[in-house]
Amino acid sequence: MSLLDNKGIPVGLGLALSDNTKAMNVFYSLDDASRNQVIQRSHSARSKEDMAKIVNDLIK
Repeated sequence: MSLLDNKGIPVGLGLALSDNTKAMNVFYSLDDASRNQVIQRSHSARSKEDMAKIVNDLIK
């Protein structure tokens, strides 16, 4: 499965998740509602650093 091809996941989020395997595993273990919350939050990211924080928050 490619994160970049997965419908519903913004490219920036997919790229950030691909840089953090632990966060990617957490993301895909979330239920649909929680995963959608992360996706919605990712829409507010204005920089690579913002997106990295969203992804890193998954493993805190």
